[in-house]
Amino acid sequence: MIIVPELDIFLNELILEYFSKFNPNKGLYKSAKIGYKKLIRYYINKGANDWELALFGAAGGGHTKLCKEFIYLYDAEDIDLAIYAAKRKGHHELAKFLRRFC
Repeated sequence: MIIVPELDIFLNELILEYFSKFNPNKGLYKSAKIGYKKLIRYYINKGANDWELALFGAAGGGHTKLCKEFIYLYDAEDIDLAIYAAKRKGHHELAKFLRRFC
């Protein structure tokens, strides 16, 4: 699945529909990974609710603010997986931050 942050939401939706079956949780994960908040809101409105997957994507992308949002606002609980993603991608400060929630 391809998401291009420079395109608007409509074009990204067309790309998603063309290349794969539409899955809002997959779109939420990819949007969180690249840190594109407009698309995150869009997929939440479309019914995405896999907060652990979104937290995993945000941690892998190194987006501390998004990680906080998924933990505090959406009660994402699988912090260990997010720590793994952050460490694997070299975001060691984010991994230290996430350890406080374990």
